[in-house]
Amino acid sequence: MLFRFERAVEDRLIHADLGAEGPAEKAHACYDLVRDGHRLALGRSCEESLPESEDLALWRDRLVGTIAFLERRYPEAKLALERATQGVSLDDDPRLHARLAALYAELGPSEDACAKASEVYLGHPLAPDLEPGLKACTPDESTDAVRTQLDTMRRSRFLDGQRPGNTPAPSLALEEQNFKPVELVPGVPDTVTILVFFATWCPHCRDRKSTRLNS
Repeated sequence: MLFRFERAVEDRLIHADLGAEGPAEKAHACYDLVRDGHRLALGRSCEESLPESEDLALWRDRLVGTIAFLERRYPEAKLALERATQGVSLDDDPRLHARLAALYAELGPSEDACAKASEVYLGHPLAPDLEPGLKACTPDESTDAVRTQLDTMRRSRFLDGQRPGNTPAPSLALEEQNFKPVELVPGVPDTVTILVFFATWCPHCRDRKSTRLNS
């Protein structure tokens, strides 16, 4: 049940005039809600309000496929998600790819489900909706063995990607808070350098920054 102000906000989103980039921005906002299982009715209205355009076809497939998946209309979802995952990379939307694996697990073939889920796991092991696809790899057993095998492959890939020999990491040209240039040299011999990346607007990150500076 929607409150009156929620309905008003959704109505403004559907009918917003945001200029040339408006339809894509609207589709993006609607997809972010739908992806997590919220406001499926809004997602349908949003998709129906999008103008017919090749530029929006990918957003339409993501919306239609995700809504159909969550409503268990699997054949319809499969067609849309197959098209969407051809245009959206695994790194940009791992959950979209994981849901396609789950659809293959539901509709078959199981080999496609296992292959797709393994592909997603190798790059994004914490992606939601992976369990059905991984289960297709071992229908009669727990997925723990599959995850262990894939974790071994992930570790091998990581080690293979290390810098060859003892070549040092390159120096980094950065700026301090007052915009003064500074050079960071992480490749100092016999020294371990830890680089911590964080957002200054994040309270938890600022707390961790203070901990690092004081340790």
